[in-house]
Amino acid sequence: KPDLVVITFAGWVYTASQIAKKYDPKLKVISLTTDSISIHRTWTLGEIDELIVPDKDTAETVIESGINSRMVHVLGYPVNPALFDNSFGREGFLKQLGFDASKKTVLLIPTLLHKQKTLDLIELILAEGGYNLAVVCGRDKELYEKLLPHEKDKNFHLVGWTDKMPAYMLASDVIITKAGGSTVQECIAAKKPMILNQIVPGQEQGNALFVEKNQLGLVALSNDEIMRALASILKEYKRFQTNLEKVSRSDAAKNIADYLLSLVK
Repeated sequence: KPDLVVITFAGWVYTASQIAKKYDPKLKVISLTTDSISIHRTWTLGEIDELIVPDKDTAETVIESGINSRMVHVLGYPVNPALFDNSFGREGFLKQLGFDASKKTVLLIPTLLHKQKTLDLIELILAEGGYNLAVVCGRDKELYEKLLPHEKDKNFHLVGWTDKMPAYMLASDVIITKAGGSTVQECIAAKKPMILNQIVPGQEQGNALFVEKNQLGLVALSNDEIMRALASILKEYKRFQTNLEKVSRSDAAKNIADYLLSLVK
């Protein structure tokens, strides 16, 4: 018997909204989108009352698709508040990893696909010699084990699943990752330029478009393109950071929570 239903996963919007409305036709159902611009239509299916989107570009897209503008609210995207920690001790954290804090640090978040491409990319970055490279494998044990031999390299740090992602992101200079909605928004929150090396068609294209449109990073799908993108971003680092500061919203999670609570008072 909820007072409000908030759905943050596109695949559940239709089913969950139908169930909620069957229980109580007056029950408010909110779809909180985690993608930008060309969002998948499943975010708006079913019987939703309101749609919370991360930015104005996304709002314009859904309104153009036929969604009533009164249903759409631009409130940002909720991320871990730790990503806005201005007191984070970057140098101390890098030293804990065994890194030279004076070097640029690259954070690589590999996908489950294209493991050989990931292995080749790591070789290329380490061969440059001028970067610290941290790789977070998550629960990908196969990739983790393949990368263990690199741990002897002083410029390399390997971690599996971790609850310290905000720290790894804040300690890095550039983040290489796929164009997932949450990861892109976390990079924006941490004000870290990103290199998007994989884009799931449809679902993630809007996220990549948002990054390119606002010049928050670069799309680079091949390893050679990634290396060129890395050099390019570091060359114009201040410009990318200025652009990130313009779109980063530290108050998004609180604003969304406040708005949702106002609906049940």
